[in-house]
Amino acid sequence: MNIVISLIVAFFCLQITYAQVGINTVSPKALLEVQASNPATPSVTDGVLLPKIDAFPTINPTADQDGMMVYVTGNGVVEQGFYFWNDSGSSWQKISGNKSELELITEGFSSGWRLRGMNPANYGNIGTNAIDLSISNTASTIHGATSTNSIAVGLNAQSSEYGAMAFGISSVSSGSHSIAVGPQSKAIGPYSTAIGFDSYASGFCSLAAGATAQSFGDYAMSYGRFTASRSYLETAMGSFNTNVLGNLSSFVPTDRHFVIGNGSNSSARSDALVVLKNGTITAPSFDIAEITDLKALVTKEYADATYATPENPVAASLVGNWAPYGNGYETPHYYKHNKRVYLSGLLRNTSTMTSGEVIFTLPIGYRPTARRLCAGGQTGMNIRIDILANGTVQYMGGTSGSLDFISLDGISFETH
Repeated sequence: MNIVISLIVAFFCLQITYAQVGINTVSPKALLEVQASNPATPSVTDGVLLPKIDAFPTINPTADQDGMMVYVTGNGVVEQGFYFWNDSGSSWQKISGNKSELELITEGFSSGWRLRGMNPANYGNIGTNAIDLSISNTASTIHGATSTNSIAVGLNAQSSEYGAMAFGISSVSSGSHSIAVGPQSKAIGPYSTAIGFDSYASGFCSLAAGATAQSFGDYAMSYGRFTASRSYLETAMGSFNTNVLGNLSSFVPTDRHFVIGNGSNSSARSDALVVLKNGTITAPSFDIAEITDLKALVTKEYADATYATPENPVAASLVGNWAPYGNGYETPHYYKHNKRVYLSGLLRNTSTMTSGEVIFTLPIGYRPTARRLCAGGQTGMNIRIDILANGTVQYMGGTSGSLDFISLDGISFETH
């Protein structure tokens, strides 16, 4: 009996000395080795059962339990599967062979979905029902989908307000229900949208789309390259428009409503067209010398310089038997407006009208570029009046013979 006891004590001492335990084997190759009863035809009891739980403990384990494993049954809110305690991330991590899967995680007081196997130390706490498809390779407390119903996709993407969505490298969506799409795009205002590269939308319901497009005013929109809308309801498009600050949240008649930028860089900002909220339209960079197209819209500057006030009429110096008709009718005269000469007035011939007879001569500056055939008026018919390049105004024919008057009204032509 003493011999048996001695052998048993020696056996356990040997196991303690080497700290190895074998089940179904007398030569364990690890601290614990469990072998099947028959590897070729195992039985239903050949295996290891870990502790089964329906929910995680209400009190988190400590560093002493780092790596501890459990099996979640799926009877609660936690997804079924094997989990281990990751003390560095203060969370239970599901064991999976596919790291592209989403896993339901609980951080703080919220549960949401994140790519399996991500280091929680590189993210802020997951938001309730959030979907985090982002990648974060550095320690952070703000990366990822950190608010209720938010979505984050891309490297270092951040969505931090209710319903916010961020898609792209370093994209940020920090306004409620905001959307940021594209690298470094930032949707800051509530319901704002930023699309493109480095676009920025901070106004309520604002939109910025393009490359470094910016919308600061509420309901403002900015499209293009380095455009900026800086007042309420303003729309900017083009490139490098001028930076004019208006009221960001209220309607001010003298603030901009629409602007087209035509600048080339941040040091050479300019505007092709500006429309104020009161309807005033200006073309700040439109030079008079550039207005050559017949269909071009013109500026007040151009009109003031080109469409001068009509000059005062000059009385025609009638020659020969020609004289003003009198009796209250307008005296024959001429004037020039916008490079066009106008004739007017009623005259008569005190003798017989002769074809080719000169009526009067226009001075230099009031003459046509070539001979012009014009129609003078007489009751029931037209009178032919020719105006030569040398300025002479001649009667050519057409009178009924019984009438001695001619009306010059309606005769006009382009001058030199």
